[in-house]
This record gives sequence, structure tokens and C-alpha cells, in this order.
Amino acid sequence: MTEKLYLEDPYTVEFTANIIKTFPFKQGFGIVLDKTYFHPEGGGQPNDQGTLNNLPILGLVETDNGDIIHIVESKLSDVAFGKVDWDTRLDYMQQHTGQHILSQAVLRISHAPTVGWRLTNPYPNIDIECTDLSIDDIRAIENLANRIIFENRDVKAYYIKDQDLINKLPLRKQPDARYIGERGIRIVEVSEFEYIPCGGTHCSKTGEVGLITIRDWNRKGDYWHMEFSCGGRVLADYHQKRITLRTLRNVLGAPEEQLSEKAKDVLMEMERLKIAVQDSQRLMIDYEANDLRSNAPVQGNRRISLVKKIFESGDIHRLKNLALKIVSNSNCFVVFGLEDINSSIIISRSENLAFDVSSLIKKICTEYGGRGGGGQKFAQAGGFMKSKLAEAVDYIEKEISLFADDISDAH
Repeated sequence: MTEKLYLEDPYTVEFTANIIKTFPFKQGFGIVLDKTYFHPEGGGQPNDQGTLNNLPILGLVETDNGDIIHIVESKLSDVAFGKVDWDTRLDYMQQHTGQHILSQAVLRISHAPTVGWRLTNPYPNIDIECTDLSIDDIRAIENLANRIIFENRDVKAYYIKDQDLINKLPLRKQPDARYIGERGIRIVEVSEFEYIPCGGTHCSKTGEVGLITIRDWNRKGDYWHMEFSCGGRVLADYHQKRITLRTLRNVLGAPEEQLSEKAKDVLMEMERLKIAVQDSQRLMIDYEANDLRSNAPVQGNRRISLVKKIFESGDIHRLKNLALKIVSNSNCFVVFGLEDINSSIIISRSENLAFDVSSLIKKICTEYGGRGGGGQKFAQAGGFMKSKLAEAVDYIEKEISLFADDISDAH
């Protein structure tokens, strides 16, 4: 079994150890040492980063018999020099210690137990079991958690074998098998506040956590999912928010304390302008539809108005609305082409005309290589070569003209 020195002293990051065995592993080679300061992944905490004989640690795995496998790219033998990445170690210590403080604060304020946690990037998170979380709850939880940090309480880890002593501790949750070893159960205690079985690395004082902020909270199924940050991650988050707020101040032309109201005013004005634009677009479509229909040639003894036009540019959704406006009148066909790298075609007809435009669009796609489909009254396709668009539209016009004398009322 590998001696797990990180449990006793998470602040030591350089060490020398004897190599017990080396063997091929999935990504390279697995190295088992007689002792290590590298913490493997487990209990919601990712594995440490660092090097072994200057080779990057690719992964750390704890086996069922208690060995820690250090995965590196090359084979090693005899003696290994390990160097734990301190920035990563400190970050994990801050987030993990902060999570204990936060979960206990949640329990005390909202009577909500933590049922899961993950030390993920960029923000750790916990799942808590409760019916509701208000902004007042969040504020109270943050205040309590940060008061414990500012008081700089001791954080210590120790082992207890005596079940009677374990039963006397106000444990936030009961230990499972992974925390029970030859020395007993490893308890992490935040002085007179939090007591929990844990196998992670932690700060020795709550002040080292720096600060805890709750970034977001949302209901997910039966639980509430809460994102938080501690220590250096809070500072990084603050830096980003400062840049964002400064940008918003410059863009909106308002001091920071007025940004919310200013943003609401801007959004309301945008909504008003959006409605005005939509009204204008509807009037323009009505005008253009009437103009195109009134100037369209009338074909066949059924007096069908055929509106045909190729647009050099435009929005396909607008052309669709324009076509539908035209065919809201009786005895109308619309054939629109839109020039682009992958040109498009729209075919539509009035309700009273018994003609399946989808069959025609399928013929066009087969003949000219487009892709699309639709129903009996409206069909659309795209992907035509720009050079073939006019030819395809003319083909559609001829097909409609052939049937013009025989088209009967739709039923």
C-alpha cells in the first residue's frame, strides 16, 4: 500500500520516493511508489497535477488495495522525484475547504443537506435537497460561510476508531466504506462548525479560503444545483465582472449602480422599435404583394395570375411571407428565386387551385440538383447553382402554364 502523505501534510509539494513497480498502462506507464504527496481523483476532487522525474503526471488512480498509480509517458525505475503543482493544489484546497463550509452553512440556514458535489472548472457546484431557495436565503448562507472564513478558524483532520466517539460528533453525513481504514475514520473538522468524513486535501485555516461567493442556483429535478467559487477563483471571477461592468458603463452611459434600470430601459426601447419595424415590414409586404400581383401576367382560361421574380439579394423568410401574402388572394401562383452561392426557390399557390406544388419542387430538385420539399400549397428548396437559377424558374413557369387551362377548384 502506498503511504498517502498528502493526507497528513497537503503543504509539502516536493518529495523523493522509492519506485515499487513500473508497468505498461493505458496512456503510458503506471508507477507505484512507496509513498506519495499526489492526491488521486476521488470524493468529488480531481487528481493533483505535477511531475515525476520531470515527466508530466497524466493521471492518478487509487487501487482497491490502497496503491496510488502515477501515470507518466515513460518507464521509470529505482527512485522518483515528485513535484506537485502548488497552484493547482492550493486551488483544490480552497475549493474543497470552502465546499465544507458552504454545505454546513446551507444546512444551518435552509436545513438542506448536500447530496452531491463536484470540483469542476471553472466553478465547483453542490446539489442540495430542499423545496426552495430565495435570494434572502442565498445572502444569509453567504454571510454565514464568509463569517466562518473571516474568523480564521482551525481546520484539522484526524482519525477516530472508537464508534462511541464517532457517534458523539455532529457529523453532517455518516461515513461510507471509503473513509474507513486501519486508523479508523478520517474526520475533517472546521472548528466548532463542520464535522465530516473526508479524504481530500484542505486548508489548515479557514482564512486561507479567502472568500466564498454563490454564483448561481437552479432547481434540477428534486434538488437545487448551486454554483460557487472560493479563493483565487473568486478573484478571477471578479476581474472578469469588472471588465464586463466597465464595458457596460461605457456602452450604456450610466454609472454602475444604475446599470440595471438603464438596461431595462434599453430593452423596452428595443422592443418598441422591434414592434415598429415589424409593423413597417408588414405594410411594405402588403404594398409589394399588391404591386406584384396587379402587374403579374394572367394565364389560361382560368385567369391565373403568375407572379415570377428572381431576387438578387434578400431574406428567404421575408420572401416566404411575401409569397403567402400574394396567394392569400384567389387564382395566384408565386415563383420566387433568391440568388446566392446556394440559390433558393419558393413555389406557392392560392387555396382554390388544385395543384400540388410539392411535386413540382421535387422535379426541380431532380433536374437541377437542389434539396427541399413542402406541401401541396407551398414548397421550398435550396442548393441550386446560381447560374442555373433562372433556367429552373423558367422551367417552373412552363409547367404551370401547361396546366393553366386544366386547373380546377381545390376541394
